[in-house]
Amino acid sequence: MLGDYLFCSLPFFEVDILLVPIFIPRREHWVLGYVELKDHCIRIYDSLSSKRVEKQVLECVQSLAVILPHLLESVGYFDLIHMSISQVNLIVLS
Repeated sequence: MLGDYLFCSLPFFEVDILLVPIFIPRREHWVLGYVELKDHCIRIYDSLSSKRVEKQVLECVQSLAVILPHLLESVGYFDLIHMSISQVNLIVLS
């Protein structure tokens, strides 16, 4: 790592998964979002999971599911894989 950025060895459109840290403000806790680009789903890994707080985690992850396709579109991801943003519907799995 040099400076403030990390060099990547693969072009973005060749990546199958994204690992995204997600902060849950009401719990002051981080969870891991495992985004499977080809399957259009986000899996959640939470070391403190319980039914009582699962709703708070899903609310934060839903916002990622809404914004992520727009971020991918802005970097030209859908053009490279010959797909349109209207064909993407991310599913959140916990």
